[in-house]
Amino acid sequence: MFERHTFVTGENIDWTHGIFVTDPETGLIEGYRVHGAEPGHIYFTRPGGWIVSYDLDGSGLLVDSETGRAWRWPRGVNSLDLVTTSTEHLLFESFGDWPAFTRHFTIVSGEMEEVGSFSIDTEGSWFDVLFSPDGQTVAYSAADTVYLLPIESAQPVVLFRAQFDANRPDETRVSIRINHGPFDPSQIRVVAEYDGPTTTRSRDEYRYFTWEGATLPAPACAGPQSPDGRYVAQPGGGAQRWINLVVRDDGSVYREDRGYYPPVGTVENPWSSVVIAAADTCTPLFRVQSAYWVQTGAWPHNWVSTSDGFVIGVHDGYALLRIDPPPGLVTLPPSGPDGSPNPWPAAAPTGGSRYMAYGPSVYDIDEDRWSGPGEIPWSASWWGDTHRERWFSIREFRGGDASEWILLPPKIQLPPFGDEIALRVAATGGCLALREEPGTDNPTTECLPEGERLTLAEPNEPLGAPRPFHSSIGVAEGKLWVYVRTENGVEGWVSHDYLEHD
Repeated sequence: MFERHTFVTGENIDWTHGIFVTDPETGLIEGYRVHGAEPGHIYFTRPGGWIVSYDLDGSGLLVDSETGRAWRWPRGVNSLDLVTTSTEHLLFESFGDWPAFTRHFTIVSGEMEEVGSFSIDTEGSWFDVLFSPDGQTVAYSAADTVYLLPIESAQPVVLFRAQFDANRPDETRVSIRINHGPFDPSQIRVVAEYDGPTTTRSRDEYRYFTWEGATLPAPACAGPQSPDGRYVAQPGGGAQRWINLVVRDDGSVYREDRGYYPPVGTVENPWSSVVIAAADTCTPLFRVQSAYWVQTGAWPHNWVSTSDGFVIGVHDGYALLRIDPPPGLVTLPPSGPDGSPNPWPAAAPTGGSRYMAYGPSVYDIDEDRWSGPGEIPWSASWWGDTHRERWFSIREFRGGDASEWILLPPKIQLPPFGDEIALRVAATGGCLALREEPGTDNPTTECLPEGERLTLAEPNEPLGAPRPFHSSIGVAEGKLWVYVRTENGVEGWVSHDYLEHD
């Protein structure tokens, strides 16, 4: 069913569909594709060493990557869909006529023998299903409740039931999501999202449990914890502009500016920051001004596996923020060798801080070399269980939205942190014009010498120039301008290009 071919780093891949895995240690790429299939095939991996493929006709193909054994099954109405897997079991859902709020699930072994089944009455709400690390227990959400289902007994028990707040009479709906605790699959994290009658979010409730059903204390600090549990990363401030990624007829991608987001409102600091704090006390250890990270609970690869580094974005690309002492920044490549328009580097799940993936390509920090394919069609990519498994599959790319941050060169600061945003004039070769309005055509009130200290201020009167979402940032002539106050109390606008953090 599957063809297999070995490629080497830098080799162009002309397949129109397939799934591939790169080993950064050897530079070899193993490619797999369904024999005789048409372009449009979808490929991905599941825990336990499974490769899954969906054909254009809706049929599914399941392959054990270790043994090469394969199974095919029909999908669609009154057939099966693979929901999730573990090293021991697979979970299939059988579809009925739509709409149907009762969903039926079948648990099978790695030999495709049925070992259990259960049903979920979702009442039309979101539902999640999750295997325990040992594959012996299933957690699932149904309407306002989360259940644990030991596979041996097939008897579900209630783990969590949402409780509406009596002081919020408009709180009438709840959606429950479940996932593994941050970097700790031995935990279950339950997120209950409560909504009012207009689907306006009322509040979020977070609860943590063991797979035996015991309640765990919530983390002291919000944000992604390091794998060893010692540190937590927290975001602050920030202003962005949205970019539309447009695909030309020849397949190349260019960026189209869509303006600043959100168009109204303010933030306390237009320059985003990353704070590293002690996870047990929330005590800040240091922060990096003008740095950002991908702020989503689904993103697992900012922290390196040894907990001594965190991947951040900076003004000229990316950096690895070293934690233990003293904190410092290691410059990372600004993009992968394929020029991907969305190349956020992802740290490998093992191998310490050596390997960073940019899409399908992997950068070896220690050796300063790349592993991965040459020219390929657009791909989706992800890490496997170790640093020796960078998976990618060929996908059709139709464009979409991206964002860019308003940043200055990053600066590491130790506590105590002040609320004042202090800046200095830099790299002018002379002095920096302080102007009454954003733009080089506006009158200059004085010229600020190199190194002069400034503070971020807010203009008293709104200006006609377009603004991003902090009133102290202006846009003129396609460039950013910043409203500041000198140490003598004089205020005005200066070019963003000649500032740095104090």
